[in-house]
Amino acid sequence: GTLFLILLPIKIAETDMARDIFQSTSNAQKASNPEAIEDSSSKEGRAITAQGERKETQEAAIYAPAEHVKPKLVEAQKPTPSQRLIEKLDVQTKDLEKLNVLVVDDNETNHVVMSSLLESVVGKVYSAYHGKEALNTLKIEHIDVVLMDIHMPIMDGIETTIEIRSNPDLYPDVRIIALTADPQYQQKRLCVNIGMDEAMAKPVKLVDLIDTIKKTLANPINRLAKAS
Repeated sequence: GTLFLILLPIKIAETDMARDIFQSTSNAQKASNPEAIEDSSSKEGRAITAQGERKETQEAAIYAPAEHVKPKLVEAQKPTPSQRLIEKLDVQTKDLEKLNVLVVDDNETNHVVMSSLLESVVGKVYSAYHGKEALNTLKIEHIDVVLMDIHMPIMDGIETTIEIRSNPDLYPDVRIIALTADPQYQQKRLCVNIGMDEAMAKPVKLVDLIDTIKKTLANPINRLAKAS
């Protein structure tokens, strides 16, 4: 019988362009029996290398984008809730930087909490543990806002408020905001009747406290108790 040898072409490139480049290389240098074909990718495109018996290497590179990559649109990062709160506070507290606030409360923990909330917002925070200490502080320091607890020993918030409103010459231009856990005195009407300007329930949030302070400063001082 007759032995027929059929040589089949080997596909060494993914594109016609790559095959044409290999065919155009020098016949003297081109390997008649390729031993290895290496196909590697790079950022620019795809490079194909054929290595023959003479250990001479011919490299043909096709530089084209490996993938059709659409330009990525970078979206503006949305502020987090905490960032929005800080931005809001920065706007709200611009008018409070020189404010002097007196916290009147018989609980040490409440003083620590209120001081930590306000120390970076207002000018200075003063402390008093009952009404008599509060009155003494008001006589020697310029206080803009008093945050007044209701139930305290020695002199409570009700007595202290009435004393302040009954002596406007000694305690002028003082706003009083009730801070209490007593549901009865959380009602603004009752607090206004004894001479306070506003009332807030404990525990308070800084944003709400700032809003209440600014609203209180914008309104006339409550002097209803003076005539009593």
